[in-house]
Amino acid sequence: TQVAGRRQRQMCIRDRCGEIVKNLLAFSRQSEITIKSSSIIDIIDRTLVLIAHDLEIKGIQIRKNIEPDLPKVQCDFQQIQQALLNLMYNASDAMLNGGTLTVTANRKAGAEKFLDVMVSDTGCGITEEDKEKIFDPFFTTKEEGKGVGLGLSVVYGIITRHNGTIEVESEPGKGSTFKFRLPIASL
Repeated sequence: TQVAGRRQRQMCIRDRCGEIVKNLLAFSRQSEITIKSSSIIDIIDRTLVLIAHDLEIKGIQIRKNIEPDLPKVQCDFQQIQQALLNLMYNASDAMLNGGTLTVTANRKAGAEKFLDVMVSDTGCGITEEDKEKIFDPFFTTKEEGKGVGLGLSVVYGIITRHNGTIEVESEPGKGSTFKFRLPIASL
């Protein structure tokens, strides 16, 4: 039983190291993007498929609020999927006792050349002090061994390199909403 326990700890450490290396590589490869016209609805749906089981195990419900007939966006499909996945995992980590993850995509009046995507949670929220640092590399509010602080800085890098913007609205105890805006593909 001690050998089995040791092997399990080694596997956990190896998995954790693998995640850190993957995040570092994503962070360092920020210049490699292939921009194409892509459906944000397709990106959202494919990302939700990747994370749905984990959310279900944690008792987190998924809600989609997607405006129909959205135009395509100019983006690197995999990188925007990575950004969404990072935001969804962070939302999941903020809802320790279950909750609701809502993904919204729409066009706002006055921003005809852009499409907005929001990832919202009903989790613990973010303090004003932490909101100022939330996109800084290696900043984390997670306990030791649970995060290295690259997820949101990777998201920030991906979105800004796509000529987009990202912001967060949050209040402690009331959840968070990360909203990013991407340019619509020319017709």
